[in-house]
Amino acid sequence: MKKFLTIILLLTSTSIFSQSYVNKAGDTMTGTLILMAPSFTAYTTDGLFSTSAIPSLKYGSIGGSGRELIMGYRDFGGGQYYPRIGFTTPSQKWSVGISDTDGNFSIGLNNNSGLDFLKIHSSGNIGIGTMNTVPQRELELIGDFLISGKNSNDGGLQVFTGQFGYSAYEKLRINSTDFFMQGFEIRGITSGAFNANVFAKIDNFGNGFFQGNLESKKVKVTASPGSVPDYVFSSDYKLKSLGEIEEFIKANSHLPNIPNAAAIETNGQDVGDLQLKLLEKIEELTLHLIEENKRNNKLERENTEIKKMLQLLQEKVDKLIKEENPN
Repeated sequence: MKKFLTIILLLTSTSIFSQSYVNKAGDTMTGTLILMAPSFTAYTTDGLFSTSAIPSLKYGSIGGSGRELIMGYRDFGGGQYYPRIGFTTPSQKWSVGISDTDGNFSIGLNNNSGLDFLKIHSSGNIGIGTMNTVPQRELELIGDFLISGKNSNDGGLQVFTGQFGYSAYEKLRINSTDFFMQGFEIRGITSGAFNANVFAKIDNFGNGFFQGNLESKKVKVTASPGSVPDYVFSSDYKLKSLGEIEEFIKANSHLPNIPNAAAIETNGQDVGDLQLKLLEKIEELTLHLIEENKRNNKLERENTEIKKMLQLLQEKVDKLIKEENPN
C-alpha cells in the first residue's frame, strides 16, 4: 500500500525539494530531489505522437532542456493511432511501442522519416535494420554486424540446425582457435537472384566441386596403403615386354592400365590415381631401360672382344705377307 501511495504521489505532485532523501539502496543522500508533475497535452512535435487533439501524458523538460518522456498515441496516418512511449532529447526523438494494427512492436527514430530500426513482428520474427518492412525470418538483419570477444580468447559464433541441446546439429563455428563449417555452396547471380549454377561446393562428407580454374602453391593427395606402385620393383612382378606393349597399343590406342580418352572425357580424371598410374609406367619404363642398359653393356663388351680378335688377325695377316715378300 505504501508503494502504491508513493507512485500516486510521484505522478500527481508538483515539484518537491528536499535536502536529504533515501535512495532504493537505503543510503541517505543529500542534495535536491526534483519530482516533475506530468501534464496532459496534445503533443505534436515532429509527429512523434498524435497530430490530433488526443491527450498524451508528458513529463516536461527540466529547465527547458528538451529531454522529455511522453506516453500516448502515435499517428501513422489514415486515422490509425497506436500506443507508444517517447523519449526526446534536443537532437533525437525516439519512440517505442505498437506500430500497426497487426500488433507489431517497434523502436523507431522519428526524425529519420519515422523509420523503425528494430521491429518485433506479431509472428515472433525480429528485424534489425529492416525499417518498415516485415522481417522474413526469426532474426533478419539488414546492414553490417560485428561479433567481438571481451579479450583475445573470448567471443565467437555458433550456428545450429534443430533445437540447441536436443537434436541440434552444428553447422558453423568461428572462434579464436577454430573454424568449422558443415558443407557450403557458392552459386552464380543472375539479375540480382541466385541461379542454379553451382560454382563451388563442399558437402558434409568432404567432397569438393569447383566449376572453373583452381590455383594453389601446393596440392597434397594422400594414398591408401599398397596403392603406390613400388610393387613394380618386386621380384614377382610380371613386367610386360616391349613387344607386348606394342601389341596392346596397336589394339587399344592407349597404354596398359591407363584409362582411354573417352573414359577421362566422360568421367573426368582422378588426379591422385592417375599420378600413381603414371608413376607405374615410369617405373616400368625404368626397368626396361635397365634391361636395355644391360644388353648394351654386354654388346659393348662383345664388341671390344671382337675388335681385339680382329686386331690379332690383322697382325698375323700382315706378318704372313711380310714373310712372303721380304723385299
